[in-house]
Amino acid sequence: CFFKLKQYDKAIACFSEVLEKDNYFTDAYFYRGVSYINEHKFENAYNDFEEAINKNYLPGESNFYMGICNLNDKKYKEALNNFNSAVANDYTGTDVLKNRAKILNELGKYEKALDDCDEVIKANNDDIESLILRAHIYANLRMFDEADQDISQVLTLSPDNQESLFLKIKLTFLQQKYNEVIERSTQILNNSYNFEILQLRAQSYEKLDLLQQACDDYTQIILNTTDNLDFYVKRISVYIQMKDYQNALEDIDYVIMNDENNINAHFYKGIIYRDRGEL
Repeated sequence: CFFKLKQYDKAIACFSEVLEKDNYFTDAYFYRGVSYINEHKFENAYNDFEEAINKNYLPGESNFYMGICNLNDKKYKEALNNFNSAVANDYTGTDVLKNRAKILNELGKYEKALDDCDEVIKANNDDIESLILRAHIYANLRMFDEADQDISQVLTLSPDNQESLFLKIKLTFLQQKYNEVIERSTQILNNSYNFEILQLRAQSYEKLDLLQQACDDYTQIILNTTDNLDFYVKRISVYIQMKDYQNALEDIDYVIMNDENNINAHFYKGIIYRDRGEL
């Protein structure tokens, strides 16, 4: 009853009570596992689905949900094995194909990812999440026209979809149309802050040797993501290109203070010493 009402914390307590009395109630492991997933307790859920699989209870569904647990932990190869097992046990819903496509894309198996994504979209041509995923896969395959078609469809269905707006600019960047990236990203950034789009604009400025503008964008990112040293390193590179060694060294000292083994910071420090003839 609690499970059907989506009161998952209470459902977990009930299933646990049942299993304390008799741990052969395999369906209790399965449904408690689903409840744990809905409560974002993936480690507990994994253990329950492992029990369900060991007892051969709904092996297709149990492998699917175990795959979700592994996907959450970014254990992509393990999750892929789970999703393959789910399909092998006749669990062939679009949810397993969609999640398997995500993993195949992460693992660089783009053609196989595309096959799964096509099947999902064939079942529902308006599945925004799958259209965005397929656009990413097309981009990885450098099939830019096809990616752009999917993005356009998403923006027709959801005009303010932020991920699609970012991906459209990313496609333009991958095609080395840097002036167009700057124009499009500026239009969006004038209305709202978007970390990913700002990063693409900074990189485009840098590609066009508009170094002060690139530096300004990296500074804005740093102000909004102070714990990410990668953008200090990117700004160091720009400072060095500008021969602004003083600011570069200040950033280098900050990076090393927070990560003394940062290879890039030590490398750039050596570059500065070399350029200033101090080696």
